[in-house]
Amino acid sequence: MKSQKYTLLAEVTLLHNYFEDGFFRDIRIVPDKVTQTFMWNAGLLFRLTDTGFSIFYSDPFDISYLKEITSFFNNQLLRFQLFGESSDFMNYTDSPLGRLVVYKYNNRDTKESSSTHLMLPKLEQRLYSQSPLGEVDFYLSEFLHQEEISSKDYIIMFSARNTRWKYYVMNVAESEADRLVIEDSTGSRFEGPVRREMPGGKSAFEFSSGNMVFPFRERPESFCSLKKKSLVVSNDEEDGASQNETLLQNLPVPSPQAITTIETDENEQVACSSVYIYL
Repeated sequence: MKSQKYTLLAEVTLLHNYFEDGFFRDIRIVPDKVTQTFMWNAGLLFRLTDTGFSIFYSDPFDISYLKEITSFFNNQLLRFQLFGESSDFMNYTDSPLGRLVVYKYNNRDTKESSSTHLMLPKLEQRLYSQSPLGEVDFYLSEFLHQEEISSKDYIIMFSARNTRWKYYVMNVAESEADRLVIEDSTGSRFEGPVRREMPGGKSAFEFSSGNMVFPFRERPESFCSLKKKSLVVSNDEEDGASQNETLLQNLPVPSPQAITTIETDENEQVACSSVYIYL
């Protein structure tokens, strides 16, 4: 029995800087039904990879057939649908706030970098949460170069969402709260404390990162500390800060499971993550 040889036509790598290794794993990739039928008849193969997916063509391939269908159907394409495997995708991804969108990609709308092509997204409204979060279209004419098939590498890149952080410190007296400070890993202080009334009639003291924002990460990169100001009076600000008592070295990091939106002084909607600390 003669074995069939296949040659790479296109390789697609999906990146997302939320994940520690940079590769987007919470994704399911499926060719639509029309594409599945066409690929079967045309001698094309679809294969998932550890970093995305690949398309292969049977070698030798009838290039005249490919030229004929691309000249007759200029928009002849292969379509692959992207389904999110995590309900938190829209939270940890830098997507429009408050609405579902579909990421549309095609291999005519790319930005070339060395030997790869970065596919540029167009965002459209998604009507149903069960709908694909993305579609990737490949126009077959883009793989024809003179009388040969030219294989190409593509990259699809997602970015993590930045959010402002708010910590709510519970079960602390107001006189004690005035001595509390929260600092990030660089030593920058959060704004506060500000007394807030919580549901159930309880009070909490809010500390806000203000204009500082932090990206969601699968493995957090930034941690904050809760400290109590020293009662020792010092003319040197750094000496005074060094005598502050550390109450909690690494505060819990906000989760992408729940984000809210707040309005800035410039009437801009920004994402906000909250954490509650019980002392």
